[in-house]
Amino acid sequence: MNPKEKNKAALYAKVLVFLALFPAWAFAQQEKLPIIETETGFYYVVQEGDTLWDLSQRFSDSPWKWPDLWSQNEQITNPHLIYPGQRIRLYRRKDIEKLEKSAPDMEPYYETPGGPPVYRTRAGKVFTYTPIESIGFIRKQAVDPDGAIMKVADNKELINDDDIVFIKHMSRQSFAPGERYFVYQTISPVIHPVTGEKLGTKYLFTGVLEITRSELKFSEARIVKAYRTIRVGHFLMPFERKEAEIPVVESVQGLYGSIVSSEKMTNLFGDDTIVFIDKGEVDGVAPGQFYSVYRRDTILYDETTRERVLLTPIMLGSIFVLHTEETTSTVLIDRVEPGGVPLGSTFGTPVP
Repeated sequence: MNPKEKNKAALYAKVLVFLALFPAWAFAQQEKLPIIETETGFYYVVQEGDTLWDLSQRFSDSPWKWPDLWSQNEQITNPHLIYPGQRIRLYRRKDIEKLEKSAPDMEPYYETPGGPPVYRTRAGKVFTYTPIESIGFIRKQAVDPDGAIMKVADNKELINDDDIVFIKHMSRQSFAPGERYFVYQTISPVIHPVTGEKLGTKYLFTGVLEITRSELKFSEARIVKAYRTIRVGHFLMPFERKEAEIPVVESVQGLYGSIVSSEKMTNLFGDDTIVFIDKGEVDGVAPGQFYSVYRRDTILYDETTRERVLLTPIMLGSIFVLHTEETTSTVLIDRVEPGGVPLGSTFGTPVP
């Protein structure tokens, strides 16, 4: 038997031992941990005081994995509100049944010291956001536009899919037929709603066009896709295809900041709203991270000393990072409490 076959045989034997011992182990732990085995998987019964944060620490290797636990339990609409008696699925039966086929891509970890190994894939969970290519960003350093729409065929005021437009050459003096470009508009300056700091320029993509013909001083193009209203005067930058599937990664511990703006130019945000935060790559923010959004009020604690006390955070929702710049990021409001998330709200490392 060659080394590769020996490794497969050894791993297969470990899987069989795991499948044989796990139910017995779970049963033996019933008095300590209320774990239930069913035909669909292994479930934990929520106890008084439990949070997804704590359960992630207990059943995974890190409390920062709580979004993974949440994603496996669609019955939990608000990850910050779980109740005694609820069942939370820890492992699906089909995941365990697939171990034999996927074992070479699995790695073991241990829930408890000396306990049986549990296998998980190296790849993290994936968050899918289909309109990823249409999201904008805030950048401190201005972008030099390659060109700008100077006229639309038929003199239309609003430009839509398949319309023919004419491009004024700017930083790029020549365009090649078949090349695609983002169409965008700018909003400047973006002012921090809390500190008053100038954060940079907001870039909002309004569509994508494709060059159909190029002349010495102008080019002709066709609108491939309009994300929102396109107008004469909107600028061009090179088109970059972005992946809609974003692996979920660990958030930065101890990071706090503010929601500073949005794409919709409103001051109150609901589910599925694209907003911008005042932290970026230099702060360790990366696509795939979840953060909590909350409000922390203060009260006057002592009339004599004028001491104020910071109260417990009030959860408003959660955000998911889609794109990062050096000092800012573009995020999606993934969950929101009734009442919405106001401009200037605090975000930070997921709060239990």
